[in-house]
Amino acid sequence: PGGISWLDVGVTCQNLAVLPKLIANVRAAFDLAADPSTISAHLSSDATLAPLITMRPGLRVPSSWAGFEGVVRAILGQQITVKAAIALGNHLVKELGQPLSSGLGQNGRITHLFPQPYDIALADLSFMPMPKSRQRTLYLVAQLFVDRADVLDGETEKTCDHLGTIPGIGPWTLDYIKLRVLRDPDAMPASDVALIRAMSAISSDKSSSSHLKTCSEAWRPWRSYAAQHLWALL
Repeated sequence: PGGISWLDVGVTCQNLAVLPKLIANVRAAFDLAADPSTISAHLSSDATLAPLITMRPGLRVPSSWAGFEGVVRAILGQQITVKAAIALGNHLVKELGQPLSSGLGQNGRITHLFPQPYDIALADLSFMPMPKSRQRTLYLVAQLFVDRADVLDGETEKTCDHLGTIPGIGPWTLDYIKLRVLRDPDAMPASDVALIRAMSAISSDKSSSSHLKTCSEAWRPWRSYAAQHLWALL
């Protein structure tokens, strides 16, 4: 209760011209422009969510540092656990990411840059331990970003229309991209297994995707924050 009310950020750079962009990215990735009081007041009006808001006041919705990486990680996370998705991401970075001359971050744990779209589009992805259909989805997404570097720069719905034409990107993936990449405050991946499980834990009724979707209508326009509170339970 009470949480942490500040964020420590350490920066080492030789080109100070990048600092404004870096600071803007930090603010966006950690959702520092949110108004927790307004959001909490709205979500607390729902009796089911109210205890969660009290438990973690001011909870924000973190997002991807880089858009392309966020989209790729959403695909890697389809129908598997978070732990397994992280392992897949690490495997992809190790194979296709650009190695750094010296490790960065705490204990030098950052050793590679995340692959660029062309790194993935030009690669044979058979080394990735996932279904061939998902490898194909990953390739098509990378190719889309090669062809259209501005694919994430337009309106949310237009962006989702482009991504939604790719086989293997369904409603859950699009909703997750809205939440983690496009920073939509009102995204709700209602078919997410973890969200359904969390909702069942706090609701008198056994939850389902349709039940969660119905309940979440009362949480608009802050459904992304409700989702974050539910995930935080697990």
